[in-house]
Amino acid sequence: MLKNQFLKTMGFSSLVHRYGFYPLEYLLKSVYQIFECHLFLLLLSLIPLSIWNVSAIEVEYPAGVDRHLNADDFFRHSNKTNRYDELWFYAFVFDSGEKAYVSFSIMNPPLIEGKCGADISIFNFEGKNYSVARGFLQSELREYRSRNTIKIADSFFMKSLPGSSHRIHYETAKNEGYILDMEFTTAIAGKVRGDGIFRLGKTRYAQYIHIPYGKVTGSLKIGNVSKSVTGYGYMEHSWQNVMVSKLASHSIQLLNSGSMPIGRTIIGSKSYSAKPFGYSLDISSGVAKVVFPKTVRGDDGILTHGASAPGKYHINWDAPSLAPSVVYRNDQQKYSALSTIDGFLKKKVAKIAMGGEIVFLRGQIDAKAGNIDYNIMAIE
Repeated sequence: MLKNQFLKTMGFSSLVHRYGFYPLEYLLKSVYQIFECHLFLLLLSLIPLSIWNVSAIEVEYPAGVDRHLNADDFFRHSNKTNRYDELWFYAFVFDSGEKAYVSFSIMNPPLIEGKCGADISIFNFEGKNYSVARGFLQSELREYRSRNTIKIADSFFMKSLPGSSHRIHYETAKNEGYILDMEFTTAIAGKVRGDGIFRLGKTRYAQYIHIPYGKVTGSLKIGNVSKSVTGYGYMEHSWQNVMVSKLASHSIQLLNSGSMPIGRTIIGSKSYSAKPFGYSLDISSGVAKVVFPKTVRGDDGILTHGASAPGKYHINWDAPSLAPSVVYRNDQQKYSALSTIDGFLKKKVAKIAMGGEIVFLRGQIDAKAGNIDYNIMAIE
């Protein structure tokens, strides 16, 4: 009864939006549910915590032997739940000063029909930053296993298994018009431990670093300006069965030529223990070795679950022979996942659906062994 009165008082009828066909009434119901939830949590807060005996969920790392990756790791993983997201992520750092970040994804946000996406974010192209995102029905993502190819619609594809000769193509006429076509000319072979799955109670997060480092060559075009580029690239594949905002408070991804372990370190959300997870690859010898973060220190000590992104990271690894990775942030770009969504209301709906605003802080530091590029993901 209270819910009906709430909606009636608001006085809105359903409004169907083009993106995701999201009725406004659903948004109002979500607002009401958030109000109910906050009221319930307030009442719970009056009860002494000691009677609940609640403890943080422990993280179990993947078990087994370290192995090279194969076609099954590259292609789409089975969709066994309606809360299932998957991501193919590329980072390119070019000799001429530009950087490009490309993501192909499968998403199943609450109350919205499942989508697949193709996003690109570009730093320092002719002195400016650019970004664009495209969304499609999941049926538009197609796999051609005999050709080792994954396509989204007809303008986005990953061709050949990750390694030397692996190619990625991104093309859209949206906004200024973007074309990125890149091929790995060399690639250090990635590795993973066991099945690559981190287990956090019922939550599952899987990570596969296919290419920790490889030389790339290709072309980049925005509007009428086209450039031939060379540099290095990184490629990672991941999936999880919860929203990223429920999985992590933030993460840091290190990208470089091998002076530090390359990969992703995750600081879990408040539901999980203080133990960091994700893995990286030590390629300093030219051969990839799997390493896990042991502890992560920030500005004021050990980072625990729910911590925000600090100004400094000090990552200790589980390999005693490895020196800690120390990164002092020098952000060059801040990119919000909401920046490619048009309209105030759509942004608000997307923020609620994602459990917060997902932002990426990207930059470079000058270390003794060379430049270190980083990519921080944070929930705001």
